[in-house]
Amino acid sequence: MTRFVFVFLFLCIFAICNGQICSGPGTGPVVCCSGYVWVDSSKSCEPCAVGFFGPQCAMSCGYPSYGKDCQSTCFCSNEMCHHVKGCFENQHEVTISRLCSGPSGLECCTGYFWNSTLITCEPCNIGFNGPNCKEQCIYPSYGKDCQLTCNCSKESCSQVYGCHKSKDRTTSTTLEDITAMEKEDEKDNYMVLSIICLASVSGVLLILYIMSHAIPITKIKSACSPIAI
Repeated sequence: MTRFVFVFLFLCIFAICNGQICSGPGTGPVVCCSGYVWVDSSKSCEPCAVGFFGPQCAMSCGYPSYGKDCQSTCFCSNEMCHHVKGCFENQHEVTISRLCSGPSGLECCTGYFWNSTLITCEPCNIGFNGPNCKEQCIYPSYGKDCQLTCNCSKESCSQVYGCHKSKDRTTSTTLEDITAMEKEDEKDNYMVLSIICLASVSGVLLILYIMSHAIPITKIKSACSPIAI
């Protein structure tokens, strides 16, 4: 019986570890699964800190999500929603929340950079994340806070705009596609309006034709009058 308990515990531990480590000795360096990050002190993959998720826990929860595993929801504006704490009560709390303690004192938290013009910590530009926003989105992630996912090869995935149809395409091509779609929709709208106008004109002409060829009511009455004997 003890032996079975030992085997059961071993399998449970193996399953847990296997769920945290996606590759390791024999296949290369240890790579933690999505939702975990490697911690040198414990020599193991640990769950993401509150407010973070993804490969190496490099991504913060996207609005309106926040909290542990991004399972909670903010019921406030994007600016007032913090990926760790949720909704703030005022702008002062927003400013304070973007400051974290560092080796040289207070500094912008991960996902923010110092804007010397506005004298405040600003969110990372699209396609960037991490401390001081120096890290590009890791493939297949892209976009604002690296929240979106490319469904194409690494070579065709832009950290800012996502997938391109080919390696030679640029951001202007994406804009061209959008413009083409808008023109196509506009063309369809014109076609629908033309059909409606033609149908209306045809209906009016048909009514006029029927009225012009109809037998006058007086003639119908006279034709139907009884013949005097």
